[in-house]
Amino acid sequence: MWKECTVAVALCLGPVTADAATMQTIYTGTVYGSSDMTGMFGLGANSSLDGLSFTMRTTYDTAVGGRQTQPYGSGAIDILYGGSVYGQANPYLSAVLTINGVSRNIGASVQSYTYALDDSGGGYSQFYQAFYEYGSYDPQTGATQNQSYFNGLVQDVAGAIPANLDAGYSTGSNPGSSGYFQFFDFDPLLGYTSFTSGSLQIASFSVSAVGIAPVPLPAGAVLLLAALGGLGLAKRSRRAQTTEI
Repeated sequence: MWKECTVAVALCLGPVTADAATMQTIYTGTVYGSSDMTGMFGLGANSSLDGLSFTMRTTYDTAVGGRQTQPYGSGAIDILYGGSVYGQANPYLSAVLTINGVSRNIGASVQSYTYALDDSGGGYSQFYQAFYEYGSYDPQTGATQNQSYFNGLVQDVAGAIPANLDAGYSTGSNPGSSGYFQFFDFDPLLGYTSFTSGSLQIASFSVSAVGIAPVPLPAGAVLLLAALGGLGLAKRSRRAQTTEI
């Protein structure tokens, strides 16, 4: 009976784990053409970040936001977009830039645009990400608080990047691969009260699938399993008592 009950529960509840098209990108390289007005990366006010190593990690869900796949040249392009500008949900779960051991989050709730392009016949392929967010923005005065921005472009002249945002890929340094980041606060009377930005020379890049943790069972299912477990124990107890008699 215990085995039969267990099978029935599994059929009623369905799978207890779920997978989503969740991908992670990792960029590494060196900062150049930078300035750090307020020392947000730990080197003091008005410092340069040039020559420092960086790591940029993003996680996005290809099942969220808008998505289009279409022909491009002799190949194809896969596009994912989201944020309030597009009226779409934000596909980015996280984005963290680390420089000098200091990590800063970069948001994507206002706008994000990501694509994987493969035009092997044209002699190149690309992977591109760009997104930004702000805490508040006044379109009348331009007043902005806590704006953050990132873009990264990886090019592969061998055409090895697949036109599929669900596919994995990795590479070392490629000509034309670079990025840019920016954080700032702007006051219409005072000007920029904070401003940190820099270009990124990309030395390595990878995109890969991220494992999803098991989905917790609903509370009712947990109680049902516990009850069935009790029935199993009671049955075994009755068998033991019959043997003793």
